Amino acid sequence: MTAPPARPLGHGPTACYASGMDPLHVLVVEDEPTNQEVAALILRSGGHRVTTCSSGQEALALLAGDAAVDVILMDLLMPELDGLTVTRALKADPRLAAIPVLIVSARASASDRALGLAAGAEGYLTKPFRRSELLAALAGVMGHSREAGALPADRPGKAQQPGGK
Repeated sequence: MTAPPARPLGHGPTACYASGMDPLHVLVVEDEPTNQEVAALILRSGGHRVTTCSSGQEALALLAGDAAVDVILMDLLMPELDGLTVTRALKADPRLAAIPVLIVSARASASDRALGLAAGAEGYLTKPFRRSELLAALAGVMGHSREAGALPADRPGKAQQPGGK
């Protein structure tokens, strides 16, 4: 019996294992369909399970139910409820506060990053981003959350300080 051919690292469902990170259930909250699709495609190619929401209200309603996610990718600029408002609401809810939030936004200033982190996000990634940047930022927020005690210690990931890339 021969082993199946190896896949290149960083591609396909084995990518998260190659990076030392368990597969995650990621909630992508993004109102722009193309950006939502790109993020979901990258995450799935990294071996992660993805649920998408097109608005902050939809995300809050989903999470108010029995939906369990490991991490949330949150757009900042959305109609009605923006990403900062949704992040603050999540962090104010004791049942949801431990879920790491990675803000993904076209707003690239230091003050925007500071506002996102002050709202409770564990990380901030600017658009446009490369596949490797998204997966590294995801690993970073998961490592940061584990170190802060929000996740079990057996959830591996690389640590990233808030505000770092």
